[in-house]
This record gives sequence, C-alpha cells and structure tokens, in this order.
Amino acid sequence: MAEAETFKTKFDYVLNLVGLMVGFSNIWRFPYICYKNGGGAFMLAYFIFIILLLLPLAAIEATLGQHTGKSVIKVWNIIPLFKGLGYSAIFMMAYWNSYLPVLLSWTVRWMYASFTSDPVWLTCNNTWNTDSCVSVVGKDTVNTTDISGNQTVFSRSSVEEFFNNHILSKSAGLHDYGAIKPDLLIALAIVWILAYFSVWKGIGWTSKVVYFTATAPFLMLVILVVRGSTLEGAAYGLKEYLKPNAAKLVTLDVWTDAASQVVFSFGACTGTLSTISKFNSYKHNYVRDIILMTIANTAASFLAGVICFTVLGHLAVSKNTTIDEVADKGPQLVFIVFPTAISLLPLPQLWCCLFFITMLLVGFDSLFVYHEAFVCCIRDIVPGWFRFKYSNEVWMAATMFVLFMFGLTMITPGGIYVLELLNNYAITGWCIFFVALVQFIAIGWVMGSNRMCDMIEDMTDYKLIKSRVYLHIMWRYVGPVVSMVFTFYSLSQYRTLKLDSYIYPTWANAIGWIIALTSTMTFPIGAVWIICKADGTTLKEKFKKSLEIQDVKRPIKMENEAGEKMLRVKSDRDIDM
Repeated sequence: MAEAETFKTKFDYVLNLVGLMVGFSNIWRFPYICYKNGGGAFMLAYFIFIILLLLPLAAIEATLGQHTGKSVIKVWNIIPLFKGLGYSAIFMMAYWNSYLPVLLSWTVRWMYASFTSDPVWLTCNNTWNTDSCVSVVGKDTVNTTDISGNQTVFSRSSVEEFFNNHILSKSAGLHDYGAIKPDLLIALAIVWILAYFSVWKGIGWTSKVVYFTATAPFLMLVILVVRGSTLEGAAYGLKEYLKPNAAKLVTLDVWTDAASQVVFSFGACTGTLSTISKFNSYKHNYVRDIILMTIANTAASFLAGVICFTVLGHLAVSKNTTIDEVADKGPQLVFIVFPTAISLLPLPQLWCCLFFITMLLVGFDSLFVYHEAFVCCIRDIVPGWFRFKYSNEVWMAATMFVLFMFGLTMITPGGIYVLELLNNYAITGWCIFFVALVQFIAIGWVMGSNRMCDMIEDMTDYKLIKSRVYLHIMWRYVGPVVSMVFTFYSLSQYRTLKLDSYIYPTWANAIGWIIALTSTMTFPIGAVWIICKADGTTLKEKFKKSLEIQDVKRPIKMENEAGEKMLRVKSDRDIDM
C-alpha cells in the first residue's frame, strides 16, 4: 500500500514548522513575560527549558508522526493505554483555532483604521472618548510616577480608549455581554475566508501559501527592529528588557513561566507537530529541521522583544515615565502599547500598518497549520467522510464554519472576557505540563527510550551515541520530574480569574475548569476504556495487554524500498571485495 500524501519538497516541512513555531505568542506574549520575569534571568531559564523540555518533547512527537504516517489521533495507538492523548490534542487545537481568529480580527480592524489620512486613535474628540482621555501626542498630563519621581504622565490614552471603547466596545463584564459588533463580524469573516482558501486543497496547497506567510514576517521584523533601534530612548528600553535580575531565578514563578512559554510557543503537546510530521517521507531528516526551527523561533521571540522595548523605551522617554508604566500584558501589549508607541513616530499610519501586517502574517501562519492538523485528525477518526469528491473542501468549510460560529461569542462587548477565559484555561499552564508528563511516562517508562531512539536512527540514518544518553535521561528522569513539579505548582497557584478590575464569577471559573478538563481527562478516561475492552480475564491481564507495544510503522513507497534494496546490494558487494 502506498504512503498517504506527503510534502513535495523538503522545504515544505521546514516552512510548516515555521508556521507552527513562529506565531502570535512570539509577539503577543514573549516580550512582556520576559520583562516581567527579570529579562536576562528569564532568557536563561528559557534556554534551559529548550534543552530540558522542548527538544525531548519535539523528538517524541515528530518521531511518532513520521514513523506512523498518521495524525496525533492515531500515533498513540503504538501504546493502546495512551490513545486518549490524541483526543486531548484535538481539543487543544479546537480551542486555539477558536480564539486565534478573534485576535486576528482585532488585527484586521486595526489595519483598516491605519488606512486613513487622519489617525482617529490619536485624538480625544471622538464619540467613544471619555472625559479622562488624553491624546498620546498631546501635552496634557495627570498624576502618576515618572522616571525621576515627578508626577507628569497621562492616565487613559486615546489609543487605549480607541481599542477598548471603539474596537471592542468593552463592557464591564460577562453580565453585560451585549450584541455582536458588525465591524468585528466582518473582520472575523475575512479572516476565515482567507484561511479557507489557503488550506482548502490540502497540505500541498497550504505549503505553497506558507512559503509567503512564513518568510515575510521575518522581513517585517527586521524592518521594525532597524526602525526601533534608531528611536530616542531605544537604549533605555533594551536595557530594561535584557538586564539580568538574578534574584528572580530563586523564584519558581520565573521557571514556570519560562517552561510554559517554551512549550506553548513551539506548539508542543498540542499534537500539531506529530500531525504535520506525518506528511514527511519516511527517511526525511526531521531532526535537523526541528533544531533549525528551534533557533528560528528563539530568534523571532528575541527580535519581537527588541522591537517591543525599543518602542516602549521611546514611549517612556517621550512621556517622561518608566517602562513599568507603559509595559502591559496580554492583548493590551500588542493592541494598545504598540500603537501608542508607534503613534509617536513620523507617519504613524505606515508603521502601524506594517506592524499589524506582521501580526496578521504570523497569526495566519499558525492558523493554517493548526487547522490543517485539526482536519487531519478528523480524517483519521472518520475516514469515510473524506471518500467523496471535494470532501476535503467540504469538511474544511464545515469545521471552519463551526469554529467561526464559536468565535462570535468573542466579538461582543463582553467577548474579551470569553477570550481571556479560553486563554487562561484551555491550553496553558498545568494542562500542557500534564500532557507533557504523560508523554514522558509513555515513552521513557512504557515504550522505552532505546526503542524510540532506534526509530529515530531508522528514519534519519543518524547513529545516536551521546544523543541516546541525553534522550534517555530526559525522557525517563528530567522530563517527568520537571513536568510533574510544574503541573502541581501551577495547580497550587490557581487564583480566581481576573481581567483588569473585573473578577470572574464562580460559574465562569467553573466553565473554565470544564474546558481545561476536556483537554486533560481524555487520557485517564481513555485509559479506563481501553483496559475494560482489552483481552484478559483479570484486571492485571487487561492492564498488561493495554501496555503492549503495537507495530504501527507506516507503509513505505516502493521507490524507497527499491532504493534501500540497491543500497543493501551495494553494501554486500563492498563486503565481498
């Protein structure tokens, strides 16, 4: 039997990895979280967890995907007891694909606002402005603390009011939900329509689109880095961004945030890496590609931080305040602080448009890859749905429509509170660490690290010597311990969700916990189901049967087999000589 569809060129896999690994979180989350956790100290923890968590997890997921030629929903058939991990991944993909397009719709709305001769976000004479509004280019100030201790800084900027009061029409909370905003509805529809025509023909077509969406953001980032570095106050911003705070390293929060950012930004534990790796040929050198993309992701995160804090440094110096006063987290960092800083530059519309084009491209890139992986999982669950003509196009449209409808809950005045609920409960924190823990146990202790290393050697022709020792230690000891510690620590640090001054009600937090449990409890529920169905008369026999390693190696194309046969013949001749 022939292999399923594969990437046409080696670069297709690389660029899909870029789409997976270089995404919204590089610009949206990394700069703030790095600054909050001590700059250089966080960077040290970040690099450590690339070695301790990311590379071992990436090796597991990519190896299983390429070895089996299946999506994540099927790769864990190799150990029946762990089949539930595949369903955990599909929930995470669905959640991420629900609220990422909403963030992209905000980006489209900002881009639209940039195409005006008179930027409306710079003034306070609009219908959405309040009495406390102060123009970001004006001289008015109110009391707060600046760099030298004086009281000379504005409170609510015109940019903040433009985003919160006009783009979002942000309400006071979930109790004041409101109706769907027409402008965001149009923006969200545009996002999904563009996404559909980028993935509707399958991975071959998606790979062509990714050639542009994966490379253009790096050019945009370089342009913005160069521009930011020439600004007054850029040096101050970089100093605040990178100065090491060694005292932070003794707090577990820094290490938890670093580990969470590493795993989340690289798309590990969501099943996407396994799924896109299935499209490689069996002998593809995926190890090299993952290492290169790890470097690219780290570079993109670092560049995003440089851009962020050069412009924030400029903003702080221009307004005679500190980075602490202008650096904010989450959506505010991208959709308020960046436009505020850019507004102080000549031609603010141009720089604002360039910045949000960059955001749109990195976001689209992730959306393409995640949704292609999501539909691949559905195809493996119910292959009969994909046997009629144009089935891929139909099911792409159907799944996107369902996720589009779910996204409508996040484009109302109360929608940002729904988005924050997903952002905090769905695929971050203890959920990811728990999935990582289960994966380490499955490979390090059940399947065996040597067996996994043999699979890597078979596909890449590498001879793992020192790497085998490293992977053995990571999979069996370091990975499980680190993942378990952070799982329990994240749970112990749980607090009732809060956004700005709004405290989420008990029922909303309960919904959040249900969302979190859907992406974590599939493993234990699936394990119980598999044990109950396994052959055997006693519980012990059923349990042992569910742990038996299955042969799920993919069929290899005839031309590959012929090539391998020729190599064996040549090797035999060399020995005879």
